[in-house]
Amino acid sequence: MLASRRLVAIWAAHLPQRARDGQWVPVIEALLKDTIDLGHASYRAYRSEYRRARAERRPPPELTGVLAREWAARLPEHDVIGLLRELVMSVHPADGTAFRWARPVRHALAGLLCHDIEACGGEPWSAYTDLTTVRVVDATFFLGPVLETGPLLARAVLDLAAADAAAGVPLTERMRAWPKIAETDAALHDRVLAAHLAAHPPRPTEGAGVETVEEWWDLAMETVVRLLANPPTPEGARLAALCWTPARPRTPPASGSRRGRRSARHRPPKHSDGCCRSTPTRRSSALPRPARPTRPPPTRTAWARRR
Repeated sequence: MLASRRLVAIWAAHLPQRARDGQWVPVIEALLKDTIDLGHASYRAYRSEYRRARAERRPPPELTGVLAREWAARLPEHDVIGLLRELVMSVHPADGTAFRWARPVRHALAGLLCHDIEACGGEPWSAYTDLTTVRVVDATFFLGPVLETGPLLARAVLDLAAADAAAGVPLTERMRAWPKIAETDAALHDRVLAAHLAAHPPRPTEGAGVETVEEWWDLAMETVVRLLANPPTPEGARLAALCWTPARPRTPPASGSRRGRRSARHRPPKHSDGCCRSTPTRRSSALPRPARPTRPPPTRTAWARRR
């Protein structure tokens, strides 16, 4: 069974770019779904054997032994990462040709991530896994079998979004397939969205219009508010730091005095910058101030009326 899977994976990875059509994407999607199912089935088999050993009062089995037995028919790590890399790189090939099935690839990667979330049985991968340390497109070495496919799939979604951003694809089109991730796991969707927004803020000098900057700003602030209500994540911390840190002024202060240098150094960025329009601090007027309670007018007592 493993030999047949590997032959299909090698064929799909080495198929020429001009021969990749609408039937090529479902083949890779089926191979990766099979890998996801086998991975989670092995962990379920280990948990069942562990409970059985506890009930029979015998030593628990070793995790490595169970995984090695269950993963005998599973694709190795370099094949899994190779298939994900080919999906990402086929959307924007190096020769500059247009790929007609770019939208199916985006939906396929988002669907694979949703399938991994549903197959894990309510036990997702760790929230402390930093997605910036995961490699798919630029992976250079492989340590062994893939223990968790979730971070790899999330990294593939981010790599494709990064390639779309470099090619000038609008933000709405990049995230067209992401609502299904939000329906499956809202917290994971916010992590992926925060990672992409923090890595690719709009730059007005690079041709981003006012609408693009406003869209990024509104989406980033909504995501930060949701992430602050949940346990901390590395992606949420980066986006929050990007949104709430004032930008360094690009021009030196007009006055040479110490007060002028200090005011220019703490001047909030302009509205057209790619990061934040202003930094809501304790003295900033960007956030609405709570209204002060009004004291009712004093009433005249009986002794005051008699006077």
